[in-house]
Amino acid sequence: MGLGINTMEGRDAKHVTLAKFTHNTQFSNRWAEVFKHEYVSLFWLREKGSDETVHKETNGLYVPKRCSTSQFCYCGEPKQVTEMKCTFCSDPLRDIIFQCVVKGKITSAAKDVLNH
Repeated sequence: MGLGINTMEGRDAKHVTLAKFTHNTQFSNRWAEVFKHEYVSLFWLREKGSDETVHKETNGLYVPKRCSTSQFCYCGEPKQVTEMKCTFCSDPLRDIIFQCVVKGKITSAAKDVLNH
């Protein structure tokens, strides 16, 4: 029963999309336009590599160029030129959270913070 309901919901959504698309076409060539649109969006674009559902791996990591200057921290926040980290990254609470992540458990320092 669940599969039947999901299938009908999918068909209903497609029908609504097609019905909306027909409002933008002329009556004389309406269905030719609808089928051309369906072919282009479902087959032709996917054959050309424009499939939106496929996740494409990236080769690099996007880090803004400003992060490599002395005026910004690696996280992207502005910092004093003489400091190594910004106020957010140098906060003691962040170090406690970092230690919890590294150890994979809540440390005693984190428990102390939670109790206060």
